[in-house]
Amino acid sequence: MIPALKEALKAVESWPEENQEALAAAAREIEAQMTGIYRPTADELAGIDRGLAAANRGEFASDQEVAAIKAKFAADNRVIPANAGIKEQRAECLDSRSRFARRE
Repeated sequence: MIPALKEALKAVESWPEENQEALAAAAREIEAQMTGIYRPTADELAGIDRGLAAANRGEFASDQEVAAIKAKFAADNRVIPANAGIKEQRAECLDSRSRFARRE
């Protein structure tokens, strides 16, 4: 490990938990880019399970709900990146107060 990174990691210990989690998420993204393997967190796996359960119950967003979400993000000039984590996607969808289920 390079000295600059060792020093930075010492400083991270005093950061708020939210900032530490953001750094951990960035490190997971870098690791996934380098290896081609993304390892979801326990929270992300739980979100995936909730989404699959909703899909199994037939709970999908209507065409109107999808259009409303697209319009909101177009109006706000905001985009949910394709590689955004489940937590970010869920937060954005809840913010829109729309039901969301992703069908693959």
